[in-house]
Amino acid sequence: MRKESQKKLLKCLLTIAGIVLCSILLISILNDNENLTETFYKVNSSKIKGSIRIVVASDLHNMEFGENNEELIKKIVDLKPDIIAITGDMVNKDNVDVEVCLRLCERLREIAPVYYVYGNHEGTLIYEKGSQLPKLLRERGITILENASASININGNLIEIGGTSSSIKLYERYAKDFIEDFQMKEGYKILLCHFPDLFYDILYDVDVDLAFAGHYHGGIIQIPGMGGLYSIEYGFFPRYCSGMFSLKNAKLVVSRGLGESRQIPRINNQPEIVVVDVMGE
Repeated sequence: MRKESQKKLLKCLLTIAGIVLCSILLISILNDNENLTETFYKVNSSKIKGSIRIVVASDLHNMEFGENNEELIKKIVDLKPDIIAITGDMVNKDNVDVEVCLRLCERLREIAPVYYVYGNHEGTLIYEKGSQLPKLLRERGITILENASASININGNLIEIGGTSSSIKLYERYAKDFIEDFQMKEGYKILLCHFPDLFYDILYDVDVDLAFAGHYHGGIIQIPGMGGLYSIEYGFFPRYCSGMFSLKNAKLVVSRGLGESRQIPRINNQPEIVVVDVMGE
């Protein structure tokens, strides 16, 4: 009888210990999701004199780091970017309130010129729900690149920035002509796209210098030595999940993003600000 009681006590203690460990792990995961990190990349180009710095924000999904995103804004201020690029999904498609995005963009525009391409969530709000997001962003001085490009001179360097929010399915219909024209531009060419899979085949040999994408959220769970585990749309171990990749003619940098769109916590996958320094050769 005494042995049975000891076994029950041991089982109870092990259960409590397991619950405590799981709770600690869950709290650690949730706290980690609120800790911003910066990832730095460096690329060289004979087209650039001196250097330019590009900061990329992607996939915020209405998340706030500090009140009114003050923590995020301070980090970007401290990075002293020449250009801020936004690669989409800063809002949520099931929430027509876009004030988090607007407040952030208004503050970012005070730091540096901001160039914005839509993600699939903006697409749903704008084209299916009639959101006035484009008008509101433009009123705040944000340059929207929807199959369009813009020129800017930074430190004596001509920079051409183009953008498309097109998916693979819509590329031929909406983005192909723009991409063909954009490749003919002069200067250092930067291409913003929301979807990394455009670079699997369609844009693998695109004639630009640097490209940015987001969308995959770093594969949700980052496995050391293996990368991101899963994408809702593309399954396990999606290509170009996060990091910098060499295409035929360009470098592609994919952001892990800042927020979450579904109730699946990021694990070993801190929210990320991407920083790219383009250096003259």
